[in-house]
Amino acid sequence: MECSVCSKPGSSDAALVCTSCARASLYPLRVGHATILLQKARLGEQIDHVLSRPNLNSSSEETTLLDGIDTGAVAKGAELERIQDEQAASEDRITLILEQSELLRKHIEDAKKEIAERKSVLNQRRSDLASVSHEIGARRANTIGTVQRGIQKTGHRHEKVHAQIIHARASLCQEAAGLAGLKQRRRKTKDGSVREDHTIGGHALLDLRELNARITKMDHANNFTAALVQTVRLLMLCSHYLHVRLPAEITLPHKDYPLPTIFHPQSSYTGRETPFPGSGTSHSSGNTPDGSRTLDQRPLPKPRTLFIDREMSRLAKEDSAAYSMFIEGVSLLAWDIAWLCRSQGMSTINTWEDVCPFGCNLWQLFTTSPRSVLGKDVELGNFTLPNLTLGHLSHGTSHSFLGASDAEMHMRSWGLRSPIKTLDRVRAHLQADLSRLEWEVLDDKEWDEAAQREDEQAVLIGASRKAKTEEAESKTLAEKDGKARSLAGWMKVRSRSDDAGSTTSKPGTETEAG
Repeated sequence: MECSVCSKPGSSDAALVCTSCARASLYPLRVGHATILLQKARLGEQIDHVLSRPNLNSSSEETTLLDGIDTGAVAKGAELERIQDEQAASEDRITLILEQSELLRKHIEDAKKEIAERKSVLNQRRSDLASVSHEIGARRANTIGTVQRGIQKTGHRHEKVHAQIIHARASLCQEAAGLAGLKQRRRKTKDGSVREDHTIGGHALLDLRELNARITKMDHANNFTAALVQTVRLLMLCSHYLHVRLPAEITLPHKDYPLPTIFHPQSSYTGRETPFPGSGTSHSSGNTPDGSRTLDQRPLPKPRTLFIDREMSRLAKEDSAAYSMFIEGVSLLAWDIAWLCRSQGMSTINTWEDVCPFGCNLWQLFTTSPRSVLGKDVELGNFTLPNLTLGHLSHGTSHSFLGASDAEMHMRSWGLRSPIKTLDRVRAHLQADLSRLEWEVLDDKEWDEAAQREDEQAVLIGASRKAKTEEAESKTLAEKDGKARSLAGWMKVRSRSDDAGSTTSKPGTETEAG
């Protein structure tokens, strides 16, 4: 049959050149494939029909499939295979059950062995406990007694070593005070009383209340500065010996820092380098490695000076800020000394007046016999500090630690634990004394001497000088008669330093005692 498109005879061997020839060559294959699928579907339906029938032998229906296959045989074979599969599954299940039962038996036997072993261990421990518990009270008492005796021996050795440390500290402080030239001199005054003066290195240690009256010359200022330098060195050295950190930090002279200074307790021990007061340099904390790491931009603490370069009255008039800083500095130094005396057992410093004579406090702390001043038991509520002597409390040892609760209560019971009250009282006293220094009480003899001095006579200007001079002379004669009764009192003088000889007692009138 020729193709209607290419007019070529249809043949299986001919080449396909058009779609019609290709479609014609595929028709037999498609028909054969469809025939096979139909036969497969029919056979499947027959097989399902056969298998769904329970009794093939008793049925009178057709028992053959296509191609003469007996449906009864097929059903029996399928039934046999199902039974064999169920038998194999049952055997596998039985085998698994037997294995599990065998494993459980083994676990039970292991558990029984472990229980037996634990019972034996418990029995052994019970027997050991019974043997250990036998006469345990007596053995416990013996053991406790041995431990307590060991503790007592250790405590006794500790106390003995601490007593040696206390003796060494006190000896070092007393020797340092002696080498520094800390001395006491007693002398009688005009009224018959005994006055105690204290010096260090030959320089007088002045009472803070007498600074305005005693520092009236440049030499007085230099001597007091030297005394402060020696006092600071002695105080820092003894604090090192005692292992005590003073609440107000003191800076000793060093390179580019010629004279000592002191900080307020709130700004002490910050670890930051501060320039010398008045040096004109401002060191920043960022210039140091520590400052560059922390970038601390807080202002530097301001040190208080422990030196004076002129008279007190002159300093107060010319530089009131420096005067105030100096007063605060010496007051903090005296308070530091009073705090150290309190921490070492002295209970005689309780008011700001007791803080002012810091030379006397140093003398009593470092040179007086400890038993006469310090050797007393300090009772603080439920706590007691026995035999509180020089060198007993410190920051450097765990025994009698100054930061412990009982020592803290001892220091907290002090009425001057804050320096603010002392600073205010000393500043107020010196300010009042400074304003009072311009006035002086003169006796009758001094009034007569002042009246006889020519420079104290009135200067008359203008006409009738003679009449006024005669009138002044008559008034002077009248005043001489009534001086002793009514004119003795206050008189304002020009300068205390110019007439110091007329207002102070002569050295020859006083005698040293001891």
